[in-house]
Amino acid sequence: MRRIKRIESVLVARIGGAIALWSAVACFTMPGQLAQAAERVVLRYGPLQRSLTVQELSEFARTGEISPSLQSYLNRTQSNPEDLRRLLNRQAEVHGAMLDRLLRTPLGDLALDRVSRGIHTRSRRADRQAMRSALILSATDDNRISLIEVLENYPTREVYLDGEEISNTVQEISKLQQQIRRIGDLLEQLPGF
Repeated sequence: MRRIKRIESVLVARIGGAIALWSAVACFTMPGQLAQAAERVVLRYGPLQRSLTVQELSEFARTGEISPSLQSYLNRTQSNPEDLRRLLNRQAEVHGAMLDRLLRTPLGDLALDRVSRGIHTRSRRADRQAMRSALILSATDDNRISLIEVLENYPTREVYLDGEEISNTVQEISKLQQQIRRIGDLLEQLPGF
């Protein structure tokens, strides 16, 4: 019983201070980069690399309209546009507050590190913090996450997307969604939660 009370008090403290804590950590680890969201996505697939605007990918995800630079990339990688569009739009339902709590645990850090293999900063520094921010921002308004939302909410000017890792990244996000649901179910059983 004492352990449950301790866990409950830790979670309540995290809920109350989550936004302030993230702001402090992010400002310290990524100074000058938080004001903007990602403007460019650098797509890598093996030795090929192509830079696109986030707007191009967002438009493609929304309408299916393919820009010339995206078409060139798809041709070179022999990728199916509809597969990419499905991947960008695939949604995972997750409660934003629950996601925030989970991502601030050792298990959350592990999940963030795995997801950051496919989506990361240029320098590969502060990937965990950037991914945490992008995921939480993506889930905040509608309790859903999609790859295109993560790219749109990534807190650096450029975000790198490794094509060979992205399938694994989407699977990691799905696993994270399942873990959050299980933890949420357990937490709801705690008295006063």
